[in-house]
Amino acid sequence: MGGNQSCFISNWDTKDANVAFNGKAYKIPAWSVSIFPDCNDEVYNTAKLNTQTARRAANLVGEEPETLHWQWRSEMFNHIRPKGRNNVVGDYTANKLMDQKELSPLQVDTSGYILHAFVNGRYIGTQFATVGNYKFRFQKNVQLVKGQNQIAMLSATIGFTSYGVFFDLIPAGVTGPVVLVSSINNTTVTRDLSANQWVGMPGELRKFYDVARGSPSQQKATFDTTIGTDPVDLDFKGLGKGHAWVNGKSIGQYWTSMLASTDGCSLTCDYVGPYSDKKCLSNCGNPSQRWYHVPRLFLNDEGSNTLVLLEEFGGNPSFVTVQTLTVGRACTDAYEGSTLELSCQGGQRISKISTASFGNPTGKECGYQQGTCESLNALAAVTRACVGKPSCSITVSEAFLGISNCNDGQPTRLAIVAVC
Repeated sequence: MGGNQSCFISNWDTKDANVAFNGKAYKIPAWSVSIFPDCNDEVYNTAKLNTQTARRAANLVGEEPETLHWQWRSEMFNHIRPKGRNNVVGDYTANKLMDQKELSPLQVDTSGYILHAFVNGRYIGTQFATVGNYKFRFQKNVQLVKGQNQIAMLSATIGFTSYGVFFDLIPAGVTGPVVLVSSINNTTVTRDLSANQWVGMPGELRKFYDVARGSPSQQKATFDTTIGTDPVDLDFKGLGKGHAWVNGKSIGQYWTSMLASTDGCSLTCDYVGPYSDKKCLSNCGNPSQRWYHVPRLFLNDEGSNTLVLLEEFGGNPSFVTVQTLTVGRACTDAYEGSTLELSCQGGQRISKISTASFGNPTGKECGYQQGTCESLNALAAVTRACVGKPSCSITVSEAFLGISNCNDGQPTRLAIVAVC
């Protein structure tokens, strides 16, 4: 073949393959594609990617979590009952004796993750969407009182659709209709309340999260600005679901009380074969996110910073901590024939190589373990090349790391765990 041609070799089998091509022998891992820009030298294989994984070391800002002293305020709804008006926001007038004695089903069509409902200031229930179907109907029986009744709903949506045809027109929140169903003289009567004017909570309208306004928030605490350039992190352990602001700037919504299933995770990860969303699951039994990054641009140069929480489920903020993060361990692996890069964060130096296995190590990320064969010289070689440096580069080869003594026909790789 000419030098201006490029070649690709794919292996769709579930086992590795030894391939003879253009007078050379190549080992193509299962379920992968190799690229040969000149049809001679392999420069890339989709199963031989190597990336570094960092394990964080957290340092608390303040000696104890209790250094965050919280102020608390409940949401009040008096703002939707202005004087001089009979038909106010979210109101329904019941003047029939039947309405006051019987339970009337309240039906609300919504598009979101969750809906909380209140009637006359009393909580009547919560309903969650099922996974993958975020359009549902909330239905609860409510007891009305004679005269004016007030209905309040809190709809929560974690994120919005950002792709697809007309994604900007996809409704979210309480889409309606909002109806009350009652029985009068054995006749079912449906009252549509959708035309009423619905407003948000006073905390949002008055911007309680904005520190400059000086108003109390639902839950508020202060913490000092940390010295240095290390990333700042909030651990929302103990919270339920809500929204957080630092110095009036949103850092996102949280739902730490929603835990993933405890089933399906494994210490090994193998994507060989047809794709399935059940492969390589991790973080089972834990929330999808617990730690939230706070950009240093959000923090005050001097003095204290204000953290505001709008907590829906009444979580316990006493467990919330502010941390700075550094890389405690750097972990990576690479197949023979490639170059492995290893580094620590922010000028830190590599102090120790705790694992360096060249052969067929098992595990992933920072959980590497020795396989059935490995070089006896790899740990010493990597230690000489990396310890005392902020970063280092390793050529993954038997010439540098020693003979692996692996004869199982599997691709040989190097796995490293470094202490920063």
